[in-house]
Amino acid sequence: MKHLTAWIAATWATEPWLVVVAAGLAAALIVALLIAVFRLVATVVRAIRGAAPNFKLLLGQVVVQAGVTWAVVTGTWEFCTTVFKLPEHEATAFSVFLEAATWVTVGMIYDHGKGKDKDGKPNVGFGPAGPFFWLFSILGGVLAVLAGQTFGAVVGRAVVVVFGTCLWYLALLRVTRRSGTPSRFRWTPRAVLVAVGALAPAEQDVRDEHEEWQVRRLARAMRWAGGRWPWSWLGARMLTARAEQTQEQVIDAARRRYAVAHVVVSSVRPDSAVMRRLIEEIQRGPAVLPTAAERQLMDETRLSARMVASDLGRQVGELREVGGIRMPAGIAAQIPDEIPADWIARHSPAREVPASPVPAGSGEVPATARVKRTSVAARVTGAVRRRAPRAVPVGTEAERTRAAYDTYLAEHGRAPSDRALAALAGVGKTYAGQWKRQNAQ
Repeated sequence: MKHLTAWIAATWATEPWLVVVAAGLAAALIVALLIAVFRLVATVVRAIRGAAPNFKLLLGQVVVQAGVTWAVVTGTWEFCTTVFKLPEHEATAFSVFLEAATWVTVGMIYDHGKGKDKDGKPNVGFGPAGPFFWLFSILGGVLAVLAGQTFGAVVGRAVVVVFGTCLWYLALLRVTRRSGTPSRFRWTPRAVLVAVGALAPAEQDVRDEHEEWQVRRLARAMRWAGGRWPWSWLGARMLTARAEQTQEQVIDAARRRYAVAHVVVSSVRPDSAVMRRLIEEIQRGPAVLPTAAERQLMDETRLSARMVASDLGRQVGELREVGGIRMPAGIAAQIPDEIPADWIARHSPAREVPASPVPAGSGEVPATARVKRTSVAARVTGAVRRRAPRAVPVGTEAERTRAAYDTYLAEHGRAPSDRALAALAGVGKTYAGQWKRQNAQ
């Protein structure tokens, strides 16, 4: 290198054109070498992936990465040696480590962008390495800028670091998916020209901001407008300016949000209705929940009750009529259609009554006649009526009331009371009393 520098100096003093030609040839040789290398890389990539790479993008990324790495490493090294007073080898290790950490986060973001989550969907955002990427980039840039010895070095390093980080961010967006709606700049040259009247606004220049953001801004302006001076003056101006650019439903939502805030402020006192109810609930303690065994017992009880109700409903639903009486089919099946003669002989009590008077001296023996007290069939029907359950009320209210009244009168020999008649007929007590006054004999 010293011999080359000495030759260039000597030749420049005598024949400067030779130095220029040599420099041009060297530059052309370097460019040709780079083109050959890139063509070789393109051929390999095309053979593997089937698509030619973007040479401008690749070359630009290489230059940008080289510039950012040089600015950050040299700036961090100068900061560590001048401010921290570290030895050169320790300063070199720290500066290289900081830049290498940034590279590692970039690689992790690449892997995250190409991966999928547990549901099989593509990952969104920068992943866990995103915050560390910004941390290392900002830290390296700040140290490099602070270590500048001159104003030009400070500005140059700031430009390289800021724009290099922005280009890295754009490159990462190509392999990742945004986690939300992208933000946009509001202070653009077009917006400034439209605001001052230099440009006529078009339809796309009218931008509706996010509704929740507008509600919060209006509610904040209302709070300021309701305060003391000078906040009331500032709040009134902000409220007027923002209300002019907001839809009416958003203004109503902001009023409600402001009212809710006032209610919250007034309800935090312990003597308020809301706080009293919460305090009482806390004092009562948590509700006692049934254990697993108790829940199982309750379920079994409900199931048994449903089964019994179903059986009773099925029995009541199957009715038969025996001797003019409606009764469940199970009971009616136990009653024979004809009563056996032997049963009648066993269960029909008889009494002796004297026959017609026999004249004295006729020589005939007085005979006794066995007569029945009552009809056996009638007594059996009465027993069945007494033992069988009462019939289910059918028909209209008047028909049911008449049937219940006649049945009770036949069994007891007297008129039923209003309560008994209402229970038998399935009607109200008032209706039973009115029916008796109108129809009872």
